[in-house]
Amino acid sequence: EAVNYALSAVEIDPGNIWYYQHLAQLYRELNEIDNAIAVYSKAMRLFKEPGIMFALAALLTFHENYDDAIEIYNDLENIIGIDERISISRQHIYMQQGQFERAYHEVKKLTELFPEEPRYLGILAELYAALDMTGEALITYHKLFQIDPENGMAQLSVDEFLINQGKFDDAYN
Repeated sequence: EAVNYALSAVEIDPGNIWYYQHLAQLYRELNEIDNAIAVYSKAMRLFKEPGIMFALAALLTFHENYDDAIEIYNDLENIIGIDERISISRQHIYMQQGQFERAYHEVKKLTELFPEEPRYLGILAELYAALDMTGEALITYHKLFQIDPENGMAQLSVDEFLINQGKFDDAYN
């Protein structure tokens, strides 16, 4: 019944962004992802609002429609500039697609723009580790610890990395 009311609201006032968001959210709650994507797509064409674009790109990613999600993230970046959410989302998509070079460039871009942000170094180190680039991973972890020596997440991450490398004594230390 709520969907019917939301559909009526969109018909009565198609210029109200909130009605589209509400309708799409109802479809998401009902697990009608195709309908939610359709509503967000129409709203994105009408409003070009970043919140709607993020929601649509996330749904497209969930639906494994990666190319369309990347296109929306690219449009978003043109609108709001370089943003962690965009770069990390694209990095995840590229990893899913096996496009490791592109995934690397997304994270590398963040580390170059924000060299003092330990989270980006941690993500880059984990990416190196996932790609079996152990030397680069260790160098990046060392950079991270120079910036933030008490970073608990990084300590766990490097510990797991060392265990996976069979370096149990180093992990223990």
